[in-house]
Amino acid sequence: KCDSGYKYQNENMKTSCKECDTANGYFPNSDRKGCTQKTCSKGYRREGNNCIACSGNTYQSSDNYSGTTCSACGTNSEANSNHTGCNSTCVDKSSCGSNQKYNGCKCETCGAGTEPNSDKTACDTIATTPDPPVVTCPDECKTCSAGTTNCTECNTGYRLVGSSCKEIKYPKNQSDCDQFGAIFIPKVVGNKIQEDTPGACMTKRNAGDSGGPTVEYSYITRILASGDNHGTCPSNTPCCWTGAGTTVTSKSSEKDAQGNVTKRYCSNKPSGISVGSSYSAFDYEGCKRTVCNYDAANYACAHYKTGKSKEGDWTLPDSATVDNIETIINQLEPCPDPDLEVDDGDGGIVYAYSCNGPKFKKSTAVSYIQSFKGSQGLQLCDGASGGGTGGPRCYARFDGCTGSSFYRGSVKSGCAPGVVWMQNGDCFSKSRSYIRKNSSGRICDNEKSTTVDCAYYNKTSAFSTRCILKSWVE
Repeated sequence: KCDSGYKYQNENMKTSCKECDTANGYFPNSDRKGCTQKTCSKGYRREGNNCIACSGNTYQSSDNYSGTTCSACGTNSEANSNHTGCNSTCVDKSSCGSNQKYNGCKCETCGAGTEPNSDKTACDTIATTPDPPVVTCPDECKTCSAGTTNCTECNTGYRLVGSSCKEIKYPKNQSDCDQFGAIFIPKVVGNKIQEDTPGACMTKRNAGDSGGPTVEYSYITRILASGDNHGTCPSNTPCCWTGAGTTVTSKSSEKDAQGNVTKRYCSNKPSGISVGSSYSAFDYEGCKRTVCNYDAANYACAHYKTGKSKEGDWTLPDSATVDNIETIINQLEPCPDPDLEVDDGDGGIVYAYSCNGPKFKKSTAVSYIQSFKGSQGLQLCDGASGGGTGGPRCYARFDGCTGSSFYRGSVKSGCAPGVVWMQNGDCFSKSRSYIRKNSSGRICDNEKSTTVDCAYYNKTSAFSTRCILKSWVE
């Protein structure tokens, strides 16, 4: 009888049993007369005569399956819940985050220093911007534009030029002013000239004259001061009056009936004026000096430039500079004769000169800026009608410079080259080696002695123009 193991017999009269093909899943029927193949449903595999569920990432997708193994799910897939098949594990590219790339199936996070490219197919190295270099504002600058060395504000002692701070230079001696063709005006404290101390440079000649600042600007109207074809300055117009040919800006000479000059009121031959033995002769006559009203004078100085100076560096003289000029000329420089007394014309005695410096002696004279210093000084001209003054003479011309305002008695206009414009419409006069500043709309001088004569003026008046420089940058 075939009743053990996997034996069967489907024929009669046989003395032995047959063996079912268990290797291929065949097992004996219950009556042992044949073999039936063992099959499993989807999700199962055969193990002997039993069906075992697939596990892990495996599957079995056939019914009536007699195999003993489950198939493994491929790359980018995983077994479904009943292991009858595989589901894709891939995602849509649109689901990838801002720092992920798409590898064709899944999103992968980009590593440090990388970022996904525009279509998220790869991670590109992030182009890093190097830290900006450390920028140090230059020492001379107080502030700079952010991240640059461009200065926006300067420390004390410097001036902003474009985006740089330039050291401010100050004239401290005559050699500092020589580069500008100017005369050094030192600072004075208590009648003592200060050494190595900032002062001012003053132009040697009047604006409009040879060697002086130009007045050749369309803004300024130039007019002959007197004589034939002389002109009138229109109202509210910057004007300069010039001396040319026979035209003079000082009072004309007096002549006798024969036409001989009996008295001169201006120095037409300055080389004959006394100078100290250490100085060269005067070379700037006093008869034809250019004079300007205030607006023209102010404009000429504001636009003057020479050497290393620039427009805006020069100005009309300020009060502090004129104070120094006043002290030096009135108190320190040689005086023609500080002790000389003269008749005042009314039976009284007055001093001939107001200056208080030492009496002029040619061999020992020490001058600083003007008196008896010849062409090495300012060569300001004296508005005096007589007397030796240590400089050229230029008595006012009261019948010239039409359109100007200069009141003395019945006279309403005139040229006054012995008066020099200052800032803000102020002025100073020089006469008989003495400086006086304006007061209450008047400017005064000494014509023949210490007796003072005054005239009223305003900004239309025709005075000399000298420009000063107190600082510059290179």
